[in-house]
Amino acid sequence: MVETEPREPKRQEVEVESRGKTRVRAYVWWYKRILTSLRSSSGVITPLFTSLVVLALSVLVGLFLYATPVILSNGLLSNSSDPTIWRVASAAKCRQFLNLTQHVESLLLAAHFVLYSQRVEGHFIPQYNFEDRVAPDVQEDEVQQSNVLLTLAQFYREVRRRPDKFPTGLQTRMHEALLLSFSFWEANSRSTKSGARYIIYPRAQIGRLETLSQVILALLHFHRSLEAGVLPRGVGINAPSFFQTSQGWRVKQALDDYSAYFLRLRLSSGRFVRTLEANGRPRKQHKLKMHEASSEGTALLAMVSLAKFYRRGDLWQKVRESARAMMDAYGASSAGEEGEGRSELRDFYEHGA
Repeated sequence: MVETEPREPKRQEVEVESRGKTRVRAYVWWYKRILTSLRSSSGVITPLFTSLVVLALSVLVGLFLYATPVILSNGLLSNSSDPTIWRVASAAKCRQFLNLTQHVESLLLAAHFVLYSQRVEGHFIPQYNFEDRVAPDVQEDEVQQSNVLLTLAQFYREVRRRPDKFPTGLQTRMHEALLLSFSFWEANSRSTKSGARYIIYPRAQIGRLETLSQVILALLHFHRSLEAGVLPRGVGINAPSFFQTSQGWRVKQALDDYSAYFLRLRLSSGRFVRTLEANGRPRKQHKLKMHEASSEGTALLAMVSLAKFYRRGDLWQKVRESARAMMDAYGASSAGEEGEGRSELRDFYEHGA
């Protein structure tokens, strides 16, 4: 037996339709009022007056054909608590972005969601319940937070690469959001005597390799985005390029300092230690607990990105050694039946792809 969705009450559809028609009639009355005023002031019908009439009617007809009564009534319905009206109003708001491909539209909606979930401190709301429309009170995870930062940096790079495909002002908004988020991670960083920096998340006793790797990747994406051309208006810089500002210097310095400590977590075997002590020492444990597939996959990706996009050619030999050591570890453990070994190999590939 095939189940079908229950139809919405007919009365609501009629009400929505009538509100839309009321809005259309208001537009008609407004245009008639303008035409009457012009006609009374001129006294006679002139070619200019006829042209104005044709132009006004063309605009009215185009508006009527493009926008259905439901969309025209968006202003009346957007604050309604009725679920049907809320869905209609939300659909109407999505129509404001025209001539966008499906890929760009999806990226745009995701970017707006991430931007509106950012807190004033710079980090993000980790989860959101779309049914209750509230953010649940859950314990924050630092890997999730750094992953959101990395996602936002990837969005920003895409927008900077194709600025003509996105609404004006999105670049500035994302630029400011990234700087705010970088400030949050900078505030929760500690330095060694040599100046290398590592991250200890608030209320955490240890640091994590995966968090540090994702922050480095986010900084790299941001750094590459700045090379895409002139920054948009509204960023508030007076120098010819962002790299000549104090903010640009801080981004580059943070990338250098984090990278310096990141390489300390790499062992001579090519593997990475997954955690670090609060005092900055790598947390060496038993071999089974010292390494983690997802952390090492992300670390390998960060090391490749540093070598390729940050002009660290000295890292290529280490990249090859680490890739070989990790494949020997996770590839060998995955041979055989489905189990923990294959799960680790999958995590390694997913995070290092």
